[in-house]
Amino acid sequence: MTEKRTKITLETFKHVPWWTWVFIVACAAVPISTLGGAIPTAIAVLGIILCVRVAIHPSIKLPVKIALCTLIAAIAWGIAWISVLWFQQL
Repeated sequence: MTEKRTKITLETFKHVPWWTWVFIVACAAVPISTLGGAIPTAIAVLGIILCVRVAIHPSIKLPVKIALCTLIAAIAWGIAWISVLWFQQL
C-alpha cells in the first residue's frame, strides 16, 4: 500500500478549496497571537501544511476534512500557547 506524496508548492495553494483558507489563516494567526517566536511559527507552518494536505486528499469526505482541519488548528493553537507559557516559567 504505497501512496505517492506530492510536494506542496505555491501552485497547490491555487487549487485548495475556499474553506481551507479559513484554517490557513487560523494557523497563520498563531505566531501573531503569541507575539512571535520560532516555536509558534514552526507550529503554525506545520498546521498550515497539515490542513492543506487534508484538504487536497481525494479519499477523505468533506465533513471529515473540515473536522480534521478544525482539530489541527485547535491543536496548533493549544501547543503554541502551552509552549509560550512554559517558556515564561523558565
